[in-house]
Amino acid sequence: MSFLPAEIPGTEPIRAGEGRTAYDDAAAAATRAQVEVRTLGTTEELEVAAKLFTDLWQSPFSAHLLRAFELSGNYVAGAFDDSHRLVGASLAFAAVGVEPELHSHVTAVATSKRRSGAGLALKLHQRAWALERGIAVITWTFDPLVKRNAVFNLARLGATADRYLENIYGDMDDAINKSDESDRLWACWRLADPRVETVLRGSSARVAAPAGFEALRCSPAGLPVVSAGSATADGTLICGVPEDIETLRSTDPALAAAWRRALRQVMGGTLARGGCLLGVNDDGDYVLRELAEGP
Repeated sequence: MSFLPAEIPGTEPIRAGEGRTAYDDAAAAATRAQVEVRTLGTTEELEVAAKLFTDLWQSPFSAHLLRAFELSGNYVAGAFDDSHRLVGASLAFAAVGVEPELHSHVTAVATSKRRSGAGLALKLHQRAWALERGIAVITWTFDPLVKRNAVFNLARLGATADRYLENIYGDMDDAINKSDESDRLWACWRLADPRVETVLRGSSARVAAPAGFEALRCSPAGLPVVSAGSATADGTLICGVPEDIETLRSTDPALAAAWRRALRQVMGGTLARGGCLLGVNDDGDYVLRELAEGP
């Protein structure tokens, strides 16, 4: 299967590493995932994509909205399996900022294709589409309590995150969030950054940090434990999260809410004080650095 850039007069394929284009990377990821990724345009395709979003979140999603974004030149794409069934979809739109930017609002993969690589194929196709149009930055938000998403965004894609947004969408009463408050990290993916290029070639973006101060950890009973004390000499601290917060929201909503408050206190507080998120370590825990005090 192949991916061909749209015919835009006067443009050349965007290079992504030695002798490769961003579309080559997207095609390779799609082949590994056994999907085909392409932009959507027909009414039927948009209706199926809206149904996929609605089924996964159990919250209504409008095909009319997808059409509006598609008509205005924004990114609406889908991943199809070998039977030509839509098994993933993604929506992103242009953002107003100091530089051309695409904001990725939602990317979803059907349960049957989870862990297949279809999500990576969609994101790499989105990257190629953006670069082709002179857009070198994609942003999105993600729930910092969902460990697998943090690992994917920060370690697999090489995105960074420097803003903790408290309950930014309000309480979300859908199948995934279960009325939890919507704290989010603001992710920034600099598409042509050499570091991102290296990560997409297979280099690890996990933080090889020494054992830092465990500011937030999980007790043997699964409770969040916020430790009183200070970071290591270089300001490093470790912030753990549950392995599966989505299941925890269904089985023990009170405990899930306790984790939300604890993470907001530790991570949100660290970033608000000027600290930075370095990434995730080999255990999938967050590694942060406190702002150095003094001159």
